Amino acid sequence: MGQALGVVDPSVPRKEWDAADLRYQERLIEVKSSGRGQAWLQDKPSTLRFDISLQRQPWDAETNTWLDLEEPRRTAAAYVFCAHGPYPATNNNVADPSSWQFWVISTKTLDTELGGQKTISIGRLDTLMDPVSWGDLRHAVDQALEGTEPFSGFNT
Repeated sequence: MGQALGVVDPSVPRKEWDAADLRYQERLIEVKSSGRGQAWLQDKPSTLRFDISLQRQPWDAETNTWLDLEEPRRTAAAYVFCAHGPYPATNNNVADPSSWQFWVISTKTLDTELGGQKTISIGRLDTLMDPVSWGDLRHAVDQALEGTEPFSGFNT
């Protein structure tokens, strides 16, 4: 995902536990991924659901700042949901961007449509937004970020 947006440097380790997965155009992007096939032995394909829980104590890795929120919220400006469809999953098909579907949704839309809901399914994602291909990700993220404010640290 970070490669599609041009914001990942392979020589720099990912900052675990940061308030969001990526920083793009001075905004936070949350990336959620899942697949029908898993690394472990399965009797049947997995049902795809993504965590969209509100955060109570987000952490800004760049400033080492924690925020205690009275009212939990989603801190990213947009979410990118990534679903790997082939079953079983193999090293080759997982590495192939064409075997994935992506949904890009502004956090405002999630908040308006789903409120405090903790998870979302593919079926519900399809009612909110059409999936996009790997090649269309940057454009879809740019659209989702329209009208959002740059992240400048946590504002209460």
